[in-house]
Amino acid sequence: MNERFSDEKINTHKDTLYMSFFDFVSPTLGSLTELAGNKSQTLSSDELIKSINEKIYELKSNGVFKSKVLLKLENSFTFFIYFFALWELDCLIVPSHPNIPISLEESLIECYNIGFVISEQDPIAKHAIQPSETKPGLLLLTSGTTGVPKGVLHTEKSILARIKSLRGTIPLEEVSRTLCILPTSFGHGLIGNCLFPLLSGAHLFVVKQTGLDAIYNLKDILITHEITFFSSTPSLWNLLFSKLDFHIPDHFVKRIHCASAPLDKRTFRKIRESFGHSAHVYNIFGMTELASWAAFNLCEDSFESNTIGQLIEGQFEIRDHLNQPLSCGETGQLHIKSECLAGGIYENKQFIEFSCNDWFATGDLCKFLTSKRLVWVARMGNQINRGGIKVYPEEVESLLMDNPHLESSCCFSIQDPIFGQNIAIAIVLKNGHSLQNAKAWTRRTLSPHKKPSKWYVLTEIPRNARGKIDRIQVRKLALGLVNS
Repeated sequence: MNERFSDEKINTHKDTLYMSFFDFVSPTLGSLTELAGNKSQTLSSDELIKSINEKIYELKSNGVFKSKVLLKLENSFTFFIYFFALWELDCLIVPSHPNIPISLEESLIECYNIGFVISEQDPIAKHAIQPSETKPGLLLLTSGTTGVPKGVLHTEKSILARIKSLRGTIPLEEVSRTLCILPTSFGHGLIGNCLFPLLSGAHLFVVKQTGLDAIYNLKDILITHEITFFSSTPSLWNLLFSKLDFHIPDHFVKRIHCASAPLDKRTFRKIRESFGHSAHVYNIFGMTELASWAAFNLCEDSFESNTIGQLIEGQFEIRDHLNQPLSCGETGQLHIKSECLAGGIYENKQFIEFSCNDWFATGDLCKFLTSKRLVWVARMGNQINRGGIKVYPEEVESLLMDNPHLESSCCFSIQDPIFGQNIAIAIVLKNGHSLQNAKAWTRRTLSPHKKPSKWYVLTEIPRNARGKIDRIQVRKLALGLVNS
């Protein structure tokens, strides 16, 4: 067993602008297995370090040093070898999906002044070759409002602080054989699901081609490779349960995380039942700005939909629109103070700097049920003002999860001549169920101010690559049905 990555080393260097990341991960680097269909290949820790060293030499020979690099690779040996080599070369790494549109790639190159693009087709493609003055680290792309994703800049300090916090919370034996079926271009898959276990001496298994094949083969992968831990999204489970009879009683799996979107009580119970209640299931609250996993529910037996639980590290407060702290039971914006906070964010070619000494406004509406029990309510920008009464779409969707006639739903606002805004709902009906019955159940169950005024039946609810509902696309599809 590799020696644990010492907390003293992290504490000693936490205020240093840059340290040799590779020097510190070598003693605790785990092994890595790549899964591609029925084939698998494994690199031991020593083999992985050797490959990284060779890649460092190759990249440096091609002028890659203190550069901004767009890393367009799928989950694979190659991704992690490039990732650690680039970090050792003081590069700012920008992971992206390998098949992003050319137009988006060109926008990213221009917006973030990318110097090199690395992909399977063109290992080292040069662009504007110039050193980056940005601190070495990781630029994670997340949703933006202008068509170009905003970039969240993490330093080694924030990444190592998150790894340290996870080590202090999650027993390492539970993640000893970790599976990643999520894209490594996002913080959820990369930092929490991959870097934390791999840099803690675990054996990491990565599915080379994520997507439907990986989801439908999940049962075989878990059994064949004796997986003890993996992370997931609610949409992954909903898709899996709609297609397969998924059941693995008394298996090796000890821990399952579910993140990237709110986890409802029904899906939570189905996951637990699928593993014969032998695996612990955790609803994870995370943000790219907070280096992925920031809080999770610790009390499984009393789980309620959207329960966050408590912070893994740091402090949090609920505040009103005047920035004043609120009491238990009152809904307001979640503010977090954390060592894991990113250094800043790039948006619209502007950089907004963050400080871990300041309170970070998350944009999430939450409330405390008890001093340590936090419940997520909605995103601030999604709320509907129905005649002065605030309605949270996510809360309506959570209630509709119990509607026996619905597969899924998405709530959004529409203009109303009387109320200003009103509630619309896009739904996917279960096979053999009618819209009339779905409406009747809703009329009997929901409070008057939460009942939808308009219903739109879709074949599916569009989601983004992170598994989150794409509300803009849902609105377009729903209103497009009316227009057509």
